[in-house]
Amino acid sequence: MLKKQVIKRYVFLSLSIALAIVIFAFSNQSAQVSSKDSEGLIYFLLTLISGIFGWSNQEMLSIVDAIHTLVRKTAHFSIYALLGVFVLNYVLTYIKSIKRASWTTVLVCFLYACSDEIHQLFIPGRSGEIRDVVIDTLGAAVGVLFMMLTIEVINRYKRRKKW
Repeated sequence: MLKKQVIKRYVFLSLSIALAIVIFAFSNQSAQVSSKDSEGLIYFLLTLISGIFGWSNQEMLSIVDAIHTLVRKTAHFSIYALLGVFVLNYVLTYIKSIKRASWTTVLVCFLYACSDEIHQLFIPGRSGEIRDVVIDTLGAAVGVLFMMLTIEVINRYKRRKKW
């Protein structure tokens, strides 16, 4: 059993670090590159479904403009939700109390979000935004809540199976 715990610890530590590096890499892009990449992705996705709706190129460009910020903030939220899942699974290899592990995880993700926004202050055209720290932290908290619910469902299933 101890070996499984050690493997789980290293797997989730590795996943957490890898995702933190991905977040850092995205944050290290200039504002122009970052915007161009996200707009390009949105445009590509719209071209996949444009046949259904019959959108022209001009209509797709106006849709990109309209939803660009929403998509970027959703990406912030989502990547930090995943970070919350990874970090919580790592922290649970040390802290057995799900509540303590959850609060620790949210704190770690909050601190990383703060450091990420500070890092962006040094990137051309980028700025550190308190709003993004809040979005990132909420994303991590949702990831943690998702894991807490998943763990509870699994534990209930195991208890039922024993009876």
